[in-house]
Amino acid sequence: MQLAPPYRLGAANMDQFTFPSRYGSQTEHALLGIRGLVLGGCFDSGERLVETVLAEQFQVRPAAIAAALRQLQDEGMVEPAPAAGYAVCPASAPDLNEAVCLRGRLEGLAARMAAERGVAQEILDAMRECLVRIDRLLAMTPVPSEQVLTKYMFLNARFHALLLDASDSIIVRRAFSRALALPFSSPSAFVLTQADNPDTFASLATAQLQHHGIVDAIAARDSVLACELSIAHAGTAHRNLVAAKQCQRCLVAALDPNFKI
Repeated sequence: MQLAPPYRLGAANMDQFTFPSRYGSQTEHALLGIRGLVLGGCFDSGERLVETVLAEQFQVRPAAIAAALRQLQDEGMVEPAPAAGYAVCPASAPDLNEAVCLRGRLEGLAARMAAERGVAQEILDAMRECLVRIDRLLAMTPVPSEQVLTKYMFLNARFHALLLDASDSIIVRRAFSRALALPFSSPSAFVLTQADNPDTFASLATAQLQHHGIVDAIAARDSVLACELSIAHAGTAHRNLVAAKQCQRCLVAALDPNFKI
């Protein structure tokens, strides 16, 4: 399937699809839009992304597109193309499941090691402070906006980074870094695709309860519970990602009658 720019959707429809004007920065706007198109199946696996076309499509500077694509590479959604630029990573449903499962196992190992070895109070305090800030975000509105989800994404990424720090294991951190290169394995892969979705709050609230449980288990030196909660947390993220992909595909189909779900 070859997709001619502007990638299946006409300009008027694209405006509806990308929620453009309310987003914080040009890079964030581009990140939201491109991630949504990838999740929505608007590109073939391995298809090269034309940065100049994307810049025109989202009405942002080329530098913003480049920054967004670098972030998506970190999330495992795109990869360097053979000649230049970026292409969409091949990712089947089993690939997605295995990537998230691997991340969950690694985070489970990190949590278990943290509970077994003990964690410096400053790291526990940093994890709890991060969760307090997420609690405040989620208390702002039952239907999170793009701005709220942007802040959530960065706080969520910080929490997961602190979890790795808590393990005090260079090996686990290195393995986790490699795992993030797999398609859709980032802890925040589904975030920013679900703005203004009423179901998003319930998903984030569940994930946040798991965050609190993980920290409490580590502090209590309960390695089994810390590990189990971390693995379950990745399972929640996987279900959210699958739901996000389906939601985006349905939205694309609604805007483009030629799109087949």
